[in-house]
Amino acid sequence: MFFLLLFGGGIVLGFARGFEYKSYILAFAAAAVLLSAYWMLQKKLKSRAFLCDTVHPVKLGVLISGICFVLNLLYVLFVRLEPTIDFHTFWITAEMLADGKALSNSTFVAAFPHILGYSAFLSLFIRIFGHNYLVAAVLNVFLTAFSCMLIYMLCLRFFGSRAACLAGLLWTVCPSKMMYNSMVLSEPYYTFLFLASVYMIAGLHAYFGRGGKVENAIMAFMLTLYLIVVSTTDNTM
Repeated sequence: MFFLLLFGGGIVLGFARGFEYKSYILAFAAAAVLLSAYWMLQKKLKSRAFLCDTVHPVKLGVLISGICFVLNLLYVLFVRLEPTIDFHTFWITAEMLADGKALSNSTFVAAFPHILGYSAFLSLFIRIFGHNYLVAAVLNVFLTAFSCMLIYMLCLRFFGSRAACLAGLLWTVCPSKMMYNSMVLSEPYYTFLFLASVYMIAGLHAYFGRGGKVENAIMAFMLTLYLIVVSTTDNTM
C-alpha cells in the first residue's frame, strides 16, 4: 500500500507540476511494468527456493558486498576523472590539510563547511598513500561496499533475506552511485555515515524498544544526546 501511495503521488505531482523530461514518463512506466510483473509472479516466487534462501545470511552479505567492491573498483580503475570545479575544491583542501598548510580557500570553505568535513577525512588517506586522485576513488569504493553491507543488514532485519539480497544487488549496480565513485566528492562518505546512523538507531531500538518505560526512556535519552552531538558538530562535518 505504501508503494502504491508513493507511486500514485509521484504521478500526481508529475502531472501537476509538469514533466520536464521524458525520462520521468519512462521511469513511471517501468515502475508500473515491474509492479505488475511482481503481482503476477509473487505466488510462484514464494514457492521457489533461491540462493538467498539457502546460504547463511552473513556469508551472503559478505558475498554481495564483495561483488559490490570488485565491480565498483573495476569501474574506477577504467574510468578515471581529473577533479574539476567543486571536486577540485575538495581535493586541494584535502591536500592542504594533509600537508599541514593553511587553507588558501578558507573563505569559501567557511561558506560551505561540509567541504572541510570530507576533505579532513580524505586528507588522512592522502598522508598515507600520497597525492594521487585514485586514493579518493578507491576510498569511495570501500565506503560504497560498506554502505552495501549496511543496506543488506537493515533490509535483512526488517524485510528478510530476499529483500536484503535484492537491495544489495540493486545498490551494487546503481549507475549514479557507480559514477560518483570516480569523483572526488562527499556523497559516498556521507551516505555511509547516514546508513551507519540508521543502523545504530535500529540496533538501539531492538535492544531497548521492547522493554518497559525505563528502557524506552534510556533509548530516547541516548538518541537525543546523539542528535545534540551531531548538531553541535555540524559546522565541521
